[in-house]
Amino acid sequence: MSKLRFGADEIKHINLFESMTKAKVKDFLRENDTLCFVVREGDMGLAIGKKGVNVEKIRKAVGKPVMVFEHNENGEEFLKNMFFPIEVHGVNIANVPGETSAIVQVAREDRSRAIGPGGVRIKIIKQLAKRHIDIDTLNLKAV
Repeated sequence: MSKLRFGADEIKHINLFESMTKAKVKDFLRENDTLCFVVREGDMGLAIGKKGVNVEKIRKAVGKPVMVFEHNENGEEFLKNMFFPIEVHGVNIANVPGETSAIVQVAREDRSRAIGPGGVRIKIIKQLAKRHIDIDTLNLKAV
């Protein structure tokens, strides 16, 4: 992963998130109206809080939807983390010359949740997968 650069608005959101949750943010992404935070491995409990109280506080403070993902150095685990709480039945990452692709297997009944309303969730996951584990193409496979 290359060094990420954030503007003043992104830094403001990261600082707010870290001060309210005590979780360390590794990455931040805004897609449409949704704010997405990638927290360091092991900080997911802090980020969410008991019964989701921290995420709800952030949501109310910024007035926008919030998504939180836990980082993992292992590409397969990182992809599984990004689809949580949806159960991932398998991840296949393949390197072909000039491109790295991933196929993520989810249950047929979970496919629409994995894609998200208007495709926003899968779009976010694709962007973060490119930034963190250099995945060029990501496809869902219903099993």
